[in-house]
Amino acid sequence: MTGLSHYIRTYSGALPDGFCEQVVQQFESDPSNQTRNGGSVRAGLSESSWLEMDLSDFTGFNFRNVILNCLRHYKSAYEKDCGIRPALPDAGDLAPLVVKRYDPGGADRFQPHFDSIGEVADRYLVFLWYLNGVDEGGETEFVDLDIRSRPETGKLLIFPPFWMYRHAGRPPVSGPKYILSTYTLW
Repeated sequence: MTGLSHYIRTYSGALPDGFCEQVVQQFESDPSNQTRNGGSVRAGLSESSWLEMDLSDFTGFNFRNVILNCLRHYKSAYEKDCGIRPALPDAGDLAPLVVKRYDPGGADRFQPHFDSIGEVADRYLVFLWYLNGVDEGGETEFVDLDIRSRPETGKLLIFPPFWMYRHAGRPPVSGPKYILSTYTLW
């Protein structure tokens, strides 16, 4: 029998370093479109805080095409690596492409949660790209499975969004953490 950890996969170098740097620069160059999210905004996230920006409609540096091609490629690799048959639905419908920044100092984090509930129950896979490396802290921790994924530039983390995959974004210590995330939708 396959355990739950089998369906948590990472792919190093999924996005080129230069592309990741461009996404971070785009985020930082447009503070008027950055919004605070977490406990001060959303119920149930009292211990969470981060800045985010929706880049779904951003057209610069071929952003959307690069992300969609990467997503299709690694969705297929994920299905193969996990032995998923028949294949999951095509990745045609996506949730927004959101960049998040977690600042060091302890306040920015994402408390243990899962990603498919209520109004977002149509999600079936999480795609989370780390846009920079963090030497200390900032791991994505699957709190019930004793698994941690360390932020490394360009690394992609894929996993199911359901309650068995409760995870947390730990506070970065040595510097800010940037991620880009989306979800494939049923």
